[in-house]
Amino acid sequence: AEALDMIVVPLVAFDQTGARLGYGGGCYDRYLPMLSPACQIIGIAFDEQRVDHVPTDAHDLPLPHIISA
Repeated sequence: AEALDMIVVPLVAFDQTGARLGYGGGCYDRYLPMLSPACQIIGIAFDEQRVDHVPTDAHDLPLPHIISA
């Protein structure tokens, strides 16, 4: 994980704060904290996946970048 410069994260829904709703397995929630701080984390989605609010728990990390179209 330390050698990665960028990772693209899929999602089901996201909000304006960068909170993401994943697919329910928690794989990314466990993996993202292991990445180097220099690694760019980018969510990828369609505009239709934007919602007003995604409920989060303490272990949920907001995505610093989300690209949608």
